[in-house]
Amino acid sequence: MSQNSAPPRTRKPRTGGKGSGKSPAAVAGRPPSAPRKKPIQKRGEFTVTSIIDAAREILLKQGVEAVTTRRVAERAGVAVGTLYQYFPNRDAILMQLAHRIMSEESSDARPQLFNLYHQSLREFMGALYERTVIIERKLLGLGTDFHQRFARYLQLGSHTETQSMGEAPNSEQLIAAMSKVLRDHPMEATETDQELAAFMIVRGVRNMMATVVEERPDLMNSPSLTPMLIRVVMAIAAGESPPQEEDNPSQPD
Repeated sequence: MSQNSAPPRTRKPRTGGKGSGKSPAAVAGRPPSAPRKKPIQKRGEFTVTSIIDAAREILLKQGVEAVTTRRVAERAGVAVGTLYQYFPNRDAILMQLAHRIMSEESSDARPQLFNLYHQSLREFMGALYERTVIIERKLLGLGTDFHQRFARYLQLGSHTETQSMGEAPNSEQLIAAMSKVLRDHPMEATETDQELAAFMIVRGVRNMMATVVEERPDLMNSPSLTPMLIRVVMAIAAGESPPQEEDNPSQPD
């Protein structure tokens, strides 16, 4: 090749777009995209539900990588163009699937939590984190890859983008709500720094459960998981300190 010849062009691999079904944000490690619009009419709601159900079927049978916009559209019986009216990419569909599971479980738990709110703090926390563990197990049932890549952005409000997907609370809102719970139960929540206690409960429990899912997912089925979480939460709320060793009494001469 002569010195004046231009070097051959190298084609960069595709990292997103309609062909791959993956968003550039997801490839770059950022949170997946939110849906483009919410359905207003019944027909639109049916279409969105069909798309999400189709994605779930493919996910359960073949895994995350098998879920593409074209396959989902084909399974749902809709045109690809119709799918793109509601979802910009594959990741947004899977994100909405995780959101739907969490929303359904939260709606089911709301009456029980409302009735227990003015009971003891332990009863309320027990019901709250029992439901949290149920949600985690359902999300994990769709595969560890799905759980780590999509569900983690929604769990306990870990990402503010979820608000555009159905008003899911973000982390700051959940911490503020937990602070109110502690203030409304002063007999049991005796920790003086309740702001820190609320932060540790919301984010600390979230991180503990994420570690279990990532490192020992088999332990998610342990019957000891929920009682152990409740003990941790109550210890933080009560400001309990580890027992101090008593000095040995001096021996008489």
